[in-house]
Amino acid sequence: MRLTAKREKTIEIPGDGDGAKVTIMALPPSKIRQINKRVNRMTVDPETGKTVVEVAYIDRARLIATACITDWAGMYDHNGIPMPCNQKNIARAADFVVKTEDGPVEFYDWVAQQHDSFADEVAAEEAEAEKN
Repeated sequence: MRLTAKREKTIEIPGDGDGAKVTIMALPPSKIRQINKRVNRMTVDPETGKTVVEVAYIDRARLIATACITDWAGMYDHNGIPMPCNQKNIARAADFVVKTEDGPVEFYDWVAQQHDSFADEVAAEEAEAEKN
């Protein structure tokens, strides 16, 4: 068991002048496996005959983001109109870019990175709690 029941985390979006924040939920491992299975494409290399697994990272990031975002604040469209957190607006946010220290990152990619890091924290905490 995880030491805390919280599986959500609110994160400030770096470089956002409006102070936008997004709340993400750590998806259960079964959901992550389901998403990974959906975006992995297995092909056979015609030259070697070996199976090659290709990951469609854009699709994975989109599926992770749409599944894990539970709320946000300070999100506005290109006209400055507030965007409530719903599936339609999460889809619209695909056009957004997050300004990180390492350079610009597409919103879905940034959310997926944040989710994966948080999910790892949750899994480690749960594993440690099971030892006790």
